[in-house]
Amino acid sequence: MLRDRWAVLVSGRGSNLSGLLEMRDVLDIRVVVSSNPKASALLKARRAGVPTLLLQKKVDKKNDKKVDWQKLDSELRDRGVNHIFLAGFMKVLPADFVRRWQGKILNLHPSILPAYPGLKSIERAYEERADIGVSVHLVNEGVDEGPVLAQRRTIAASCLATQSLSAIEFKVHVDEQRLMRETILKWK
Repeated sequence: MLRDRWAVLVSGRGSNLSGLLEMRDVLDIRVVVSSNPKASALLKARRAGVPTLLLQKKVDKKNDKKVDWQKLDSELRDRGVNHIFLAGFMKVLPADFVRRWQGKILNLHPSILPAYPGLKSIERAYEERADIGVSVHLVNEGVDEGPVLAQRRTIAASCLATQSLSAIEFKVHVDEQRLMRETILKWK
């Protein structure tokens, strides 16, 4: 049986990418794709010997530069990719791209979904004194609305008063990597 062949989409430091790269004995990462040419995640991938791509842009009818999602789709298929993992990818995937990869895109999100979808999830949960955790879900056309595959509560709301936001963010990022690994191993 062939192993799943993954593309990992990132935008920043690549802390979650590091966790995925540590799993290369069981995880076939074909390419790391970034929306940010300065993302240190690209350097981490290259150092690990994994090819990288920068999202290409095309000029539309209004003379605006837009991500060429069709080009990305072709690139991924040419590389034999059959699954995508969003690990800190800070762009919303367009509906037509999601439909082409339906059931094949996983996202790591720093909240206990459906609570706090979108950006600044940890901060919003902290400010509202809600439970804070992580989720891995299948991507659908809504923002962080796809079916949840796994979740973990990192910090109970009752414990928030004794911890700083930065300490909580660190704990959430540790839990993200654990849950990501567990979910991918079950997914296989």
